[in-house]
Amino acid sequence: MLGIMSLMQQIEQARQNQQHEVAVITVAELRRMALFSRSETNKRIRATLRLYGKAAFARGLHLNMLDECSDSEFESDCQATRTPTHVTQQQFLFRVTIWSGDINDVRFTVGNTLQVRYVRKVDLWNNIVCAMCHRDDV
Repeated sequence: MLGIMSLMQQIEQARQNQQHEVAVITVAELRRMALFSRSETNKRIRATLRLYGKAAFARGLHLNMLDECSDSEFESDCQATRTPTHVTQQQFLFRVTIWSGDINDVRFTVGNTLQVRYVRKVDLWNNIVCAMCHRDDV
């Protein structure tokens, strides 16, 4: 009986961790999260993005990231895409390269809002915060 209660507590703790929103304010914190997120799946960086323009670069596309959101926000954004406000756009802004992206893919239409499941390789380049994700994570 004690083993079942312990298991139930672990499941509940995992659910709470999954829904925990993390406020990230520095590039170093983002980089740390991107590096260690393989073992800590509940801390993977998820994002809602709006595609402002398309440019071929490193087999990818440039997008502007709008916000680092919790799992619950991520799911709700996937269900009903909202138009981001100016305030939301200023909340968290950096460039993301989508690897192996086909520039003619219907998902990558200018103006589209995209949900990215896993952002990685975060770094600072020429005063722009840069990151990348794979096409399969969009």
